[in-house]
Amino acid sequence: NKFGEAEYVNFLNEWIKDDNIRKYKAVDNIPYPIGTEITQDSEVYNEFNGFDTELITEEEYQRLNGDKYVELFANHLELLTNYHEESFIYLANYLAHLFQYPDQKSIMPTIVSKEGVGKGILIDILTALMGSEKVLETTDPLRDVFGHFNGQMAGAYLVHLSEVSKLDMNKCQGKFKALITDPRININEKGQPTYTMVSHHKWIAASNGEDPIPSKKGDRRNCIWQASSEKKGDTDYFK
Repeated sequence: NKFGEAEYVNFLNEWIKDDNIRKYKAVDNIPYPIGTEITQDSEVYNEFNGFDTELITEEEYQRLNGDKYVELFANHLELLTNYHEESFIYLANYLAHLFQYPDQKSIMPTIVSKEGVGKGILIDILTALMGSEKVLETTDPLRDVFGHFNGQMAGAYLVHLSEVSKLDMNKCQGKFKALITDPRININEKGQPTYTMVSHHKWIAASNGEDPIPSKKGDRRNCIWQASSEKKGDTDYFK
């Protein structure tokens, strides 16, 4: 004030009375493609904050010799599709689709292999590119994904069904088919009212079993590959 004394104002009370205060009617988690300018709709607050890979600049990519690692990654995808060219292209396109068209639904690729051939490395790389908060990895999908309390699905973008089994998937085929294609999902958290949110969830599965999920001719939701065991036990490769 004019006497040089500090005066304290309750910020919250003044902010609430502000005619220009930003207001939202709902909160959602709506992903957008890489390179999209972040804007907030006047009605719905979007919790999605982009993919972590967007933080890497072109200069940083060149400094790290990024092309070398892109080539290593492509080689690993060939390994996971047992060097079958059509399957490799399909898997590569699926992964590109995750980042280029995140608002569109997709299918669920399932990679089958013996233990220790590199399925987990693919998920590690995707987690690093997306951000750990966007990847839900579960070995108990009946509880975490298809169960009554599925609160972890609210913040997830990529859902990884680790060591998926045909026994479990047979128990939830109806729910699974709906989640793959339906545009909305009901979220149930303990002690909280059920709410509905837009579902842009993407899916990927891995298994050591030879027959991990129910499928039949004409299946439009699943794509299953047998990975090569060529690098099993090759510690230099995995380093």
